[in-house]
Amino acid sequence: LACLQLLLGPLGNAGVDAGDANGETALIVASRAGHAAIVGALISAGASLEATAPSSGQTALAIAVAAAFRDSA
Repeated sequence: LACLQLLLGPLGNAGVDAGDANGETALIVASRAGHAAIVGALISAGASLEATAPSSGQTALAIAVAAAFRDSA
């Protein structure tokens, strides 16, 4: 979490909505894995809540709910 905060903070320049090789944003990946603290940090940094996973068309919220990760939803 500390590394993510550094990357997203004023000294970092990581794109909060950048996609990986599959086109998935960090918020989608963290939601799928149930990493609530990471999800919270990404949302606080301005991650798009409307971005969808290319494979399913689901938002991060829908992915978290489907995986039953209530802390991430």
